[in-house]
Amino acid sequence: FWNSKHKDVFPENYTKFRIHKDEIKKHVNNFDFFSDYPWMFIYEIVYELFPNSKFILTTRETKEVINSSFNFEERMNGKNIEKYGEKKLKNMYEDRFLKHHNKVVKFFSNKKDRLLIIDLKDKNKEKKICDFLNIKYKSHGFPHSNRT
Repeated sequence: FWNSKHKDVFPENYTKFRIHKDEIKKHVNNFDFFSDYPWMFIYEIVYELFPNSKFILTTRETKEVINSSFNFEERMNGKNIEKYGEKKLKNMYEDRFLKHHNKVVKFFSNKKDRLLIIDLKDKNKEKKICDFLNIKYKSHGFPHSNRT
């Protein structure tokens, strides 16, 4: 249900994935957690299928998100830089980040026990995540792969 043709850099509406509910459910049943694309944009569908699941929204300074997204674009192929130009693309990344963050917060506003918002610079993020997930805290260091 998710392949390169679906990797819209600026997804406005991922409701098209509703037709793939069975596949989404199959994938979710096989794993304990998901991160990044497409999961960050289909959380509403996952919540609908698994209303007792928990969600973690990681956040950081907007400027860091913009720079990370831009650096990632440069590493991939740079087509969007050519298409939009650096300034416009960075503005688009900022807009996407802020809209997404606000949309997630709004969606979970009456389901606060299902969402943890964690700043990636929070020195206690591991413990907060473990407490939220009701698992024993044992510090191993917070993983960070695919640095951009």
